[in-house]
Amino acid sequence: EDGLPSDVVHGIAAEPDAVWLATEAVNYNGQWRGGAARHDVQHAAWTTNSHADGLVSDDLTAVVVDATGRKWFGSSKKGISLYDGRNWRSYTAADGLDSDHVRALAAAADGTIWAGTDAGLNRFVAGPAGGPPSVTRMTITPSGSLPGAVLDFQALASPGVVSYDWRSDRDGALSSEAGFR
Repeated sequence: EDGLPSDVVHGIAAEPDAVWLATEAVNYNGQWRGGAARHDVQHAAWTTNSHADGLVSDDLTAVVVDATGRKWFGSSKKGISLYDGRNWRSYTAADGLDSDHVRALAAAADGTIWAGTDAGLNRFVAGPAGGPPSVTRMTITPSGSLPGAVLDFQALASPGVVSYDWRSDRDGALSSEAGFR
C-alpha cells in the first residue's frame, strides 16, 4: 500500500538521494509483484523497475550500488542485472556465473563486485574507465580425469586482463598463463 512492489525485501542499498530494495516476487490476489524498488528520499516517492523494464527477474535476492553509482541486482533463478541509470545488462551462467541463483552481492572500493551464488563466488572487475565488467570463464577439459591424465586449462577474459593465477586445492600454484596443459 505504501508503494513497494512486494512486502518481502531481501536486500537494501543506499545512495545519497535514494534507497534501493531488492524484493521477492509475491502473488497478491492473482498478480505476481516484485522487482527493484527505489525510494526517492527528497520526494518520499517510490518507483519500481521490473522484468518489463529490463530487469533479469522480478524475484530478487540482493542489491548493491558500486563506486560509480551503478546498481547490481541478484535474482533467485536468472542471474544478475546491472543498471547504469539508463540501460540494463544481464549476466547469467551462460556468461560465466557459477549459477543463476545469486544469494549475495558486495562492492569493494576498487570497483570489484563480488557475487555469491549457490555454486560459488564470482568476481566482476570493472573494465577500462569504469566500463562494464566482463565475467571470466575458466574451462578444464576433460572435466573428470584419473591421476596422471593430461588436462587442458583455458581462460576466456575481457581485454585488459593483465594476469592469471591458476591454483589447485591439492597442488597449489599451477600457472600464470591464460591457457596451459
